Parts: sequence; structure tokens; C-alpha cells
Amino acid sequence: MENKLIYKEIAMKILVIDDSRVHQQSARQTLQGHDLTVVDTYDEAYKLIQPRIETNRKGQVIPKKEEVATPFDVVLTDLLMPTGSRIQKSKKGNWLADPGEFLGPEMPVGFALALNAVLHGAKYVAVVSDGDHHLDPAMAMLDRLGAYKSGVTRTPVRFEMNGSHVGFFRVQDGDGKIQLEDGTSGKNWGEILDHILSAPVTPYMLE
Repeated sequence: MENKLIYKEIAMKILVIDDSRVHQQSARQTLQGHDLTVVDTYDEAYKLIQPRIETNRKGQVIPKKEEVATPFDVVLTDLLMPTGSRIQKSKKGNWLADPGEFLGPEMPVGFALALNAVLHGAKYVAVVSDGDHHLDPAMAMLDRLGAYKSGVTRTPVRFEMNGSHVGFFRVQDGDGKIQLEDGTSGKNWGEILDHILSAPVTPYMLE
């Protein structure tokens, strides 16, 4: 049965989060025709996924004059990225002037970003990494949650959360990656999105 590439037939508002320029380029190449936003830091993604809500002293939400942005239909994020200033406050409690000891090193922030996206209205969410599962335990975790297989026989999407389809995938050359125009190999975000849109939802590994 031929893959009909459903993601090309439906225009969607998509956020891709990845600190690799190659994978940013592959997002722009494989997700053409969509309302696409590409960012490379946790902080940028956090602000876009979870708009700031202001409250008064009584804890009541202050209505904003400007129209609230509609949520993303799709959020696709890398797993390991440098942590942002919102992850860890310094001892002084000021994360802007003195961001704290955890600013910089890579951590598996993709898990938190994916759950935030689900909580704020994204209907299709995926954490996608192309790292080596022998070199980082976080990469090995993705294999446990759903080894990615493209093509006709598709790995089931593992979870349905809050009405959203959510997948956690480690991709590799030949499965979930694509050769770009400059010869480099990037994540095939389009294929991954099509997978999330059309693969069955199941909480159990059927292989």
C-alpha cells in the first residue's frame, strides 16, 4: 500500500525545535506549504508553546488586549538540547542576570517540551533524535518508547495524551532521515509528521 503523504494535503501550524542547523534546514525543506516556525532553544520554544499569562494580586487572569495566538497543530522537537535560563534559577533567584550552573549543557529537554505542547493544544507531537543509543542513556530511552520504522509497515504511535497523538522516536539513515540538497543528512520531519498523522495509536509495542 502506497504512502499517500497526508501531511502534504493538510496545511498546519507547525513548530520545530532543534539546535542543529542541518535539521533546521531539513524542516524547511520537508515541511514546505505549512505555517512553519523553527527555533533552536528551549527558551524560544517555551515562550511559543506556553504564552505568558499575567495575573493580578488576587490570582485572577488579566485579559490581554491583543488577540491570543492560536496553538500549534504540530510540535516536533529534538531530545537533547542546551538547557535554557528557565530550566534552572541561580542561587540569587534571578535567571536573566545570573542564569545558573545548568545553562549550556545538553539535557533531554525534549520530553518536557512535548508534554508542554500537549497541555497547550498541540494535537500531534513528537520527540525525535538521531543520536547513538550506545552513547547516551536518554537516546536508549527513545528505543524503549518506540523505535522508528518508516514505510508501509509502520511502528505504531505509542501514546494518546489529552486527545493528542504523541510519539518518541530515534531515527537513523534509511528510517526517518533524508539527504538534503547540500548532501548532508537531516531528519525527515515531513515523513515523521505523516507517521504521526496516519499510524495507529496504541499503548503497547506490538512487535
